[in-house]
Amino acid sequence: MKFGIWTPLPHTIRPEPGMDRAIAAIKTGASLAGRADGTFEFACDVVRRADELGFDTTLIAERFLGPDLSAWVLASALAMVTKRIELMVAVHPGMVTPHVIAKMASSLDRISQGRCALNIVNGWWMEEFDLFSNGTWIGDAERYPRMGEYIQVIKGLWTDPDFDFDGVWFRVSDQQIHLIVQRRTEMPWEDSIRTRGDHIALRVRSYHSTLEHLRSLGVPFEGRPHNKTPWPQIYLADPDGHTIELNAERLD
Repeated sequence: MKFGIWTPLPHTIRPEPGMDRAIAAIKTGASLAGRADGTFEFACDVVRRADELGFDTTLIAERFLGPDLSAWVLASALAMVTKRIELMVAVHPGMVTPHVIAKMASSLDRISQGRCALNIVNGWWMEEFDLFSNGTWIGDAERYPRMGEYIQVIKGLWTDPDFDFDGVWFRVSDQQIHLIVQRRTEMPWEDSIRTRGDHIALRVRSYHSTLEHLRSLGVPFEGRPHNKTPWPQIYLADPDGHTIELNAERLD
């Protein structure tokens, strides 16, 4: 069994004196220059303590209307004051494209050392959608198929560096996108060279000359003379298992 908590935000918790005072201060319109945001401090204190007590995850709700902090901005800040708790950010398909969500989640996963998770929910507040998604509220008959494509695009961008998708709502094509942060439980390279995940990229002069040099040294590699990038590529691993991507200036 795992335990989680809501990250305290104005719309997610029961009345709390500290949160109420912070919201009242924001609503006065007074400048916060030189002063801490009380809602932010409250959230940090609670989630930091949950992290210390061994809670497994915290859900950071996204509410665009009202005084709530942006879920992604808050999650990034929480990553800096916690050590182990999972940061699950709520996402509403239709508000932000799945391509951008894939990038933001990948970035949060990197800075939090693999603690990012997503809570994908269709949302229910028409007024919020119409304002913050430029009037793109749609009914349930369309929202759920769109949600399915949304998830496909995010997962595709995370798991396939040459991902193509041509859906009703979203499209991805002709791009190699380096987004993936892959969690591994096995030792790297124990079965095959892995071209997905964090790696180092270098440039070489000739694709075929580099292949011949690697063969002469007995170095395992994966060659990709034709792919979505403008240049031929070779993947290999250093002795410690780190991926190295070689981008050749020419094919000969």
